[in-house]
Amino acid sequence: MIQDILVALFLLMGVGFVLLAALGALRFQDALTRMAAVSKASTLGLTLIFCAVIIHTVTWAESFKAILTILLLWLSTPIASHLLGRAAVLTDENLLPQTQGKELLEEIKKNQ
Repeated sequence: MIQDILVALFLLMGVGFVLLAALGALRFQDALTRMAAVSKASTLGLTLIFCAVIIHTVTWAESFKAILTILLLWLSTPIASHLLGRAAVLTDENLLPQTQGKELLEEIKKNQ
């Protein structure tokens, strides 16, 4: 009974964060703010969903797979977000003046 309530709670919170990530992708105006919203909210949302999977599963193998998936998600999402943000700054793709990343451009030009 308590296990089912915890699973439902984690699933609802996880789905809520994933929906917030989708809303952020639709509402924000430039690539950097969209990327930031999606990467943070989706990572937390998927982590909560996989925590619900861990609570619900019976075998250790399934729990281990879910834990491994969470760890890979935590490792890969920041790297992918950084690369997407860097590509957006380098190509000047639909950036607002507040999020131009001038320091990054100066650093890249200095190192080339």
